[in-house]
Amino acid sequence: MCQQLSKLIEKHHLLFLKLFPLHLTPKYHFLTHYPFIIKKIGPLTKIMTLRYESKHRQSKLAANVVSSRVNITRTLALKHQLQLTKRMVNNDGFTDRILYDGKYLEKTNILNIIPTFKDILRQTYAPDVDTILEIFETNVSLVKRITFNNVIFKKDDLVLTHYLEEP
Repeated sequence: MCQQLSKLIEKHHLLFLKLFPLHLTPKYHFLTHYPFIIKKIGPLTKIMTLRYESKHRQSKLAANVVSSRVNITRTLALKHQLQLTKRMVNNDGFTDRILYDGKYLEKTNILNIIPTFKDILRQTYAPDVDTILEIFETNVSLVKRITFNNVIFKKDDLVLTHYLEEP
């Protein structure tokens, strides 16, 4: 499998150089090392940093704004630390974010979605079934998809997004 990958990478590089008379960037050169790394370590998903490369965008944008290139790494590190400090002071960066895909499909009653919900409540909260059921009668929304902390919930998933604690 690694030999086949080596051949495919070599073929890719040759085609790239044929189509674009440019030099290969270091990123393309790093591809040539992947078969060896896969042999030694295993799947690249265990050591992959692709998700972290998106963080570089902030530094690239900041580098384009800075007028002086003297000690650019220090400047970018300082800007990054100031942005992180701002997020911490404002308590902005460490919240649980819930992303709803599209508009609400409809507001509905929980019994329309789960007809046996009342029976489930009786087994768990026998005396307060009617009180608890009132809460779910008006506060249920149907959406196509919810993303919470990079976990996607789709059709047939029931997600509690917030609740109020009673004294």
